[in-house]
Amino acid sequence: MTEACWPLELPLIWWSQRPRDVWTLVDALQDVVVFGRKGSGKTSASGRLFARKYLAAGFGGIVLCAQEEAAQNWRGYLKETGREGDGAFFTLGGPYRFNPLAWDAQKSGGADFAKNVVNLLLDCSSVRTIGSTPVSEARSGARSGAKAFETPSRS
Repeated sequence: MTEACWPLELPLIWWSQRPRDVWTLVDALQDVVVFGRKGSGKTSASGRLFARKYLAAGFGGIVLCAQEEAAQNWRGYLKETGREGDGAFFTLGGPYRFNPLAWDAQKSGGADFAKNVVNLLLDCSSVRTIGSTPVSEARSGARSGAKAFETPSRS
């Protein structure tokens, strides 16, 4: 869309009645960080406000949810803003699928594809072995132990 449809000064959230206390499209195009303790309302207050205002303004995007409750929240936001038909939810039993291996094979192919698959599998395996080990140690440990691309020496 052109800037005429999406003016950068488009007001999205009014924080008060003062003209300068407004969250605009140009603000939305920059980073948003919400800090708070567990249970302080980061998702239920701030997250909900931004989600509903962005949806009401016609924004689209990708939202990754680790918990079913978060996905249900987004279904609610879509319904509240009249955008219920715009949501496409990827679930194990749902109608939408994404095959990362097929996508990567189309994108890279050949030896690059094989290397990417091995790296993907190493990344997945490191998630299971993290436990009390820091993520960086688990990742470097998984990768340093991989011998998939080394040619065995012949003595």
